[in-house]
Order: sequence, then structure tokens, then C-alpha cells
Amino acid sequence: MTSKRAPPKILISYRRSDSAAATNRIHERLTKAFGTESVFIDVDSIPFGEDFRTYIKDKLTNCDVVLVIIGPRWLGTRADGSVRMQDADDPVRVEVETALTAGVKVFPVLVDGALMPQAPDLPASLGNFSYLNAAPIDVGRNFNVDVERLTEQIGKAVGYVAPAAAAPADDKMTRLATFGGNALVAACGLAVPALAGLAAITPPWPPGVVFLSMVVVAVTIAAAFQILRARSASAMRRVFLACALVLGLASATYLMAMSFFVYQTPTTKERWAKGYTCTPEAQLIYKDKCPNLGVDELRGAEYEAERLWTASSVAVVKVSLVALWLVGLIAMAVLVGNFLARHAPRATP
Repeated sequence: MTSKRAPPKILISYRRSDSAAATNRIHERLTKAFGTESVFIDVDSIPFGEDFRTYIKDKLTNCDVVLVIIGPRWLGTRADGSVRMQDADDPVRVEVETALTAGVKVFPVLVDGALMPQAPDLPASLGNFSYLNAAPIDVGRNFNVDVERLTEQIGKAVGYVAPAAAAPADDKMTRLATFGGNALVAACGLAVPALAGLAAITPPWPPGVVFLSMVVVAVTIAAAFQILRARSASAMRRVFLACALVLGLASATYLMAMSFFVYQTPTTKERWAKGYTCTPEAQLIYKDKCPNLGVDELRGAEYEAERLWTASSVAVVKVSLVALWLVGLIAMAVLVGNFLARHAPRATP
């Protein structure tokens, strides 16, 4: 395909009751990329008194690409269950049918979480339309990235080479600032276990829990970033809300459990886990006070938990504290990965 300097002629087909807001934003960006005269949208261009079918057909004969904007209500389902797309005179159906018949390049564009319609949902004349590869457009944080990708694909499809444009003077500084901000957020996430260790709120077991926690955080952030960067903004919001809830519940439960089941020796400042079932000897000595034994009882047992509580109950407490700690830590790390994914270009689907 030979390249050309003239911008492609683009017709935007959409249903106003379905995707007017998203279409207007896409139209605005395409006019900036290709020029106002190159992008046709019916709401602004059909003169009064014109037969829209004839007008659209004339426009299609002179255009290079047709963008079909598809939202959740693109088929036009009415209250009685009938579908506007099945009507022979439906404007959207006429536009798509005319484009396919004329052999114009048709780009389905999915907005607001819509999916491509299936062949049984379309008139027989549009059966092949459901098999066209669609371009998803996220109208949230990734809107600019998605529209730029769509613009590039339109240019490639018609062999259009855009004139080189000088990058904004502050573009490099913006990228550096974004990178620096993301690196700072990731570093703060990695520092959480170390700060918790300094504050003596990490689990008392196992040894090296701070280092192990930092490894878990690093792996989780990286995995969350790779997975979520290809997701939509709405999916990221759902992940954010779920992880924030888990983090809050796990943290509250963990801190409460720490206050009940962890003690510190006064001389060495080491922290140890209590149990929840007294040993037979402790039951004989302390009777009704079991298992809620305090500092005085620990002092009498020389701060050895297994002399007051059964080894199995102490082990269960240790594992439970670590489990709560990891749940909260992983939720926090996913939140960090979510933040980084929201501020980075998405992977190409």
C-alpha cells in the first residue's frame, strides 16, 4: 500500500441514545488528528430536508473508513422487546449496510463496556459484521491511549502518513514526573514491611518475616500491574474497592489479634505468641484465669509461652497471625499495582 499525505475521510456511525457522549469525545480527538473536514458525523452535517439514506450513501462513496461506535444499547431494544436494528429503515442499519456493500473499511469501536453483537442478533444483511475485529475504547483514564491506537490503525489502513509534529517542550518532563511518581509509589509499597518491622507490628514468627514480606509485596505488585494494565477502568475500580475492603478488615483483625496474642520479654525485647488453650499444669495453678493469662503469669513462667499454653494452640496463633498479615499485605500490594496500572499505557489486547 502506497502512503498518501491527504488525511483519510472518516464517517462516524452511532446511535444517539446509546453512545452520544463517548462519540463526541472520539469525534473531537479524530478532528484534531485528521482535520475537521476529514471527519463526518451525521448530527452536525446532514442538512434539513435531505433524505438521510441518499446523503449517507453519497458520503460513503467518498470516505475511506467508517467507524461504528457500539455501546450497550447499540441494537436499539425498545420497551416492547422489538429491536430497531431489525427495521429496514433504521439509520444505523442503513449506514452499516451501505458501508459493507460499498466495500469501505469498517472499524467497530466498543465503548462503555459493550461487546460485539452476535450474528443472530443482527439482520441477515449484517451477518458478517459480527466477525470484524473491534477496537475497545476506555472512556476513563486510558481514553487517550486507546484513541491514539485507533488513530494509528486508521492511518495504517489507508496508508496515511501524518506530518511529523514537534513534541511539546514539557513532554519529556511530564514522562519523567509520571515515572518518578510511579517509582515513589512502588517504593512506598515495598517499604511497608520494613516500616512495620521498625514499629514492631510484624508477626513474631517466622524469623526473617520482614525480608519475606518485601519479596511477597514485590512479586504481588509486579503481577497485579501486568494483569490489571490490560483491564478496563471499571474493572480496576472494582479491584480497588475489593482490595481496600479486604485491607481494612484484615488490618483491623490483625492488629486486634496482635494486642491479644503477642507479648514482649522485658529484657531482650523479643516478641512471642501466646496460645488460647492452657496446659494442664497452668489450669491447676490458675484455674478460672485460663486462658487469659497476663504479665504476672508470664513472669512466673519465665516468659515461656509453652509452659502456660499448649504448643498446638501457640502454633495456630502463629500461623493465623501470619495469614492475616499476608492477606493485608497482598491487598495493599494489589492496590499499589492497580495504581501503577491506571497511570501506565495498557498492554495491547
